[in-house]
Amino acid sequence: MNLCLITNGLPGPAYHGGAVTCWAIVKAAIVREHRVTVLSLFDTSEFNPYLESKDIQTKGLYDIGAAVEFVNFDYMGLSGLSKSTDFKSKIAHRVKRIINPPMEHYFPWAKLKKEVENKLSQIKPDAIFVYHFDALSAVYNINTAPKMAGVGDLWHLPGYFRWRIKKPSIRKYLLEGPYQLAYSLIFKKLMLQMLANCQKRGAFAAHYAEWLRKQKGFEDSLYLRTPVHDPVGSKWRELRDEYISKRENKNPKILMIGDITGTAAKWGLCLFKNEVLPELEKEFGKNGFEIHLVGGGQLDGEFKILCELPYIRVRGRIVPPDVEFLSSDILFVPTPITLGIRVRIITGFSYGSCVVTHKANTAGIPEIEHDNNALVSDSGAGLAKEIIRALKDKELRKKLEQNARKTFENYFSEKTAAENIVKEIEKII
Repeated sequence: MNLCLITNGLPGPAYHGGAVTCWAIVKAAIVREHRVTVLSLFDTSEFNPYLESKDIQTKGLYDIGAAVEFVNFDYMGLSGLSKSTDFKSKIAHRVKRIINPPMEHYFPWAKLKKEVENKLSQIKPDAIFVYHFDALSAVYNINTAPKMAGVGDLWHLPGYFRWRIKKPSIRKYLLEGPYQLAYSLIFKKLMLQMLANCQKRGAFAAHYAEWLRKQKGFEDSLYLRTPVHDPVGSKWRELRDEYISKRENKNPKILMIGDITGTAAKWGLCLFKNEVLPELEKEFGKNGFEIHLVGGGQLDGEFKILCELPYIRVRGRIVPPDVEFLSSDILFVPTPITLGIRVRIITGFSYGSCVVTHKANTAGIPEIEHDNNALVSDSGAGLAKEIIRALKDKELRKKLEQNARKTFENYFSEKTAAENIVKEIEKII
C-alpha cells in the first residue's frame, strides 16, 4: 500500500501529542511494509513553536524510511489575521465568520486544497490517513484515494474552555457567550461534514468517539487508542532506577509536562496553584520537594508567582524528555476538564511513570484505573492526598509503575495501537 499521512505540522517521537501519534502510525505502517509519504501542512511563520525543529523532524522521518512532502503556509496570512489587528477588525472578522460561514473562515487550511490536491496527484496514494480537523479541511472533497480520519479535540471545545476559565464579566456573558454558542453549532456542522467525506473515521478520545457514534450516520466511528513511541523498551525499570539514583537533589521530584500556554494546561495550573500546592507545602515544607514544569511557553498573569517558589523549576521545552520522565517520582497531570486526552499520560505509561491525575482524564482514556495503573481524584485536595500517599509508599509506586508500563504495552504501543490503526486503513482500499 502506498499510504499518505496528512497532518498539520510534522510527526516526531516527542514534541507534542499530535506529532507523537502520527510518528507511531508512520512507523507501524513501515513495519507492515507499506510505502509512506507524510504530507505536512507546515506553518512557516514566526509563531510556529516547532519551526526550529523542522529539519530535525524531517530527517527523523527519512531515517525510518518515510518520504516527506510539504505544503507551506503562513498561518497569520492564511487566517486573515495579522499581529497588528485592532479590536474593531477582530470584531468585524468574527461577525463575518458567523454571518457567512464557509469552510475556510473556520478552517483556513481549506484554502490549501489546490496545493494539497497537486501533491496528492504526484504521490498517487492508495489510501490517505488524515490527522485532525485542520488537515481534514484541506482534503475536503478531494477524492484522489479513500480516506480515513483520526481526530483529536472537537474543534470548538478549546475555545469554549478558554471562555469558561475567564473571570465573570458582562463582556464574557453578553458578548463572548453568544459567539461561543454560535461557533459550537457551526463547528459541529462543519466537523461532521468533513468526516462524512471519509470512508472511515475515529477519534483519539473515548468520549469523543462516543459522541460521534450518537450522530446520525456516524454510528461506526471508532475509538482509536493513541499510539506512542516506546523510548525505553524492556529496560524501563533499570533506566528508571538508574536515573532516580543519579539525582543530586534527593527530595521527591514531581514532573508536570506540556506546553504551559495550552488551554488544558491553564485549567490544570489553576487547580495546582490554588488547591494542590498548599497541601504539598503543608506536608513537605518549602524545601522538601521539587516540581519541574517542562514545556513551551511562559508563566504569566496569576501564574507568575510560581516562578518565585523555591521548589518550582521552570525548565522550558526539553526534547527528548526521557531523563525528565525517568528521573521523576511522580508524573502529575491535574487537568480537570474533559478536553481531549492528555497524551503525556500515555507517554508517562511508556516510561513506567507513577501517574497522579484528575478524574476528568479518564473520560478520554478509560484505560486509566485508580489504584491499578494510576492514582485518580476529582479534587485538588484529593490529588494532593494521592501525591503524598505515593511519595510515602515506595511499594505502591512500584506497583503503579509496573502496571502503567503494562497498560502501555497492552493498549498504546506502536505494536498494538498504531498497528491496529494501520489495519483499519488497509480495510478502506
